[in-house]
Amino acid sequence: NDLRINHPFWQYEANAELVYGELLINQLQKVNQTGNTKFVLKKYDIQPFLALNTEGSIGLSDKFKLKNNRTDFNFHQYQAGFTTKESKKIKYDFLYQHREDYLPNLQLDKLIKSSIVDELGGEVKLPSKEENPWKLIAKYRKWRSLSNQINIYEDDIPTFLSRVEGGGSLLQESVTTNLFYEINSGKEPRRDYLYVQVAKGQGTHTWIDYNNDSLQQFNEFEKSVFLDQAEYVKSIIPSNEFSSSYGMNYQQSVKISFDKIGTDGSFIHTITSNIQYNGNFRASKKILNQSEFKQYQDTFFKGINPFIKTKGENLLYEQSAFRHTLFINRTNPVWGGDVNYSSYFNKSFLVSGF
Repeated sequence: NDLRINHPFWQYEANAELVYGELLINQLQKVNQTGNTKFVLKKYDIQPFLALNTEGSIGLSDKFKLKNNRTDFNFHQYQAGFTTKESKKIKYDFLYQHREDYLPNLQLDKLIKSSIVDELGGEVKLPSKEENPWKLIAKYRKWRSLSNQINIYEDDIPTFLSRVEGGGSLLQESVTTNLFYEINSGKEPRRDYLYVQVAKGQGTHTWIDYNNDSLQQFNEFEKSVFLDQAEYVKSIIPSNEFSSSYGMNYQQSVKISFDKIGTDGSFIHTITSNIQYNGNFRASKKILNQSEFKQYQDTFFKGINPFIKTKGENLLYEQSAFRHTLFINRTNPVWGGDVNYSSYFNKSFLVSGF
């Protein structure tokens, strides 16, 4: 069912759906429900709104009583924020949302609250005549677990995302460019190491018993200088614990047309009017956070710079790609040519190191 009330000063929308079905495989009866409601105040240039979204799937017994199983779920999502009218030159949105998830407890035979998510975000769109206007986006998210059924994440690590994207042109559209730049944070499995002995000459490290106790300690393994002493490799131990990380994604394209150089009919214009340049650059990184603030500060600004190579054991991966193309007589059906130059860089964390 749908309901919509449109007033000159406010608007209200609501819809709900309830579906009953039966799975013939295991004779399981299910009830799926969805519901959405939203109230918007349209009187002002800044339009505040409130919304509620809910969705769930619950099993039933043959007597139409609740009968939880492992596939049941339910969530409630509350939203509040404001947006600007479409007629405004500078458009911006702000949103806060709170979500509660419920999972089945088979012992209590009911759904219990399993996690809470709070998210805060905003977006600013600048006025532009280009097809790809400039946008600034920022989001902050906090996830907390309330159930022993979900214990693979650390609930005290917030995540954030900030992004700049857009395009523009210069010199009567002789130069056009598009840009996408994103900084984000997240969670990565914590890396625990173990040195495994291999055949001599096949490894990367050697063991030096510094305290002469005949027991191997983690700090007693060094990179081997001599090949015949390299009999250990550094390996990762799988872990269910997570650590915070941050990364960046950068993409930029540039197109230059030289047909605007010189006046029509001149010798310079005749030469340059058939030349065009296309350039593309992509880069991405992901790095584990440092425990000490000074180390974190040093690596953070290098880690979010797409034009600087990052070093250190906390680097998870780094990749970049350049591509340059120079076209001559590109649209001529009789003859033409192009010159290409590409460069690729990829660095990722392997079991035995970099």
